[in-house]
Amino acid sequence: MALSSLSVVVNANRLRGFTAERAADDTAVSLASEPVVEVGDDRHDPGSEPTPHATDPVCGMSVDPAFATASATHEGHTYYFCSGHCARVFDTRPTDFAATTERGSAPPQ
Repeated sequence: MALSSLSVVVNANRLRGFTAERAADDTAVSLASEPVVEVGDDRHDPGSEPTPHATDPVCGMSVDPAFATASATHEGHTYYFCSGHCARVFDTRPTDFAATTERGSAPPQ
């Protein structure tokens, strides 16, 4: 045990005097480069009509009706959901979420 502690202390003291060499300017990597972000839906042809999207009334997420996890009809209007959780929350208080969606305000939490 004492030997391992001594080894750690000796190596720590050796590192105090270490200085790294500077890299040449031509090999330096630019850290300020912009990240590449790809946005879009590659399930459809680029030249086709844009896919219609609905808004999940519970979380406000944009949902493609063709690929929605769940849907529900309330007072003649169909609502699409991003997850089963949002659909279950909507089922508990559909009137609250339907009213806020129609007015365009934020959904209740």
